Amino acid sequence: MTSPIDSSYNCIAHAAQDSERWWCDAEDSYWPEGAEREGSLAALKQCYEAEGFAVCDNSEPEPGYTKIALYVDAHGRWTHAARQVDGGKWTSKLGQYVDIRHLTPECVGGPEYGEVACFMRRPEDPT
Repeated sequence: MTSPIDSSYNCIAHAAQDSERWWCDAEDSYWPEGAEREGSLAALKQCYEAEGFAVCDNSEPEPGYTKIALYVDAHGRWTHAARQVDGGKWTSKLGQYVDIRHLTPECVGGPEYGEVACFMRRPEDPT
């Protein structure tokens, strides 16, 4: 665990480094402008594209970039997102509970969070 319980943000927000808002495709939640409000992987990609991310090929660390992993269930609906930290380790927010650190994006895959469907990256903020 790397944080106390905090219901003000979720895994989708945490992956984008936002610990102030709950991101969800529901009308009463934050969702980036221009992204479709639906549960598809395409809509989740649009969400992060609006935040400066672009699809990339893998989870290998790249100096100067922040990478995220997007997860889907067996029906192709988004379920979770994780962010790469510390030279290749990963962090996830478990719903409204705690943040955790894990060695690979696949460590949190399974029945509850689905499987990794794609990776995205954006340049790190130089400040």
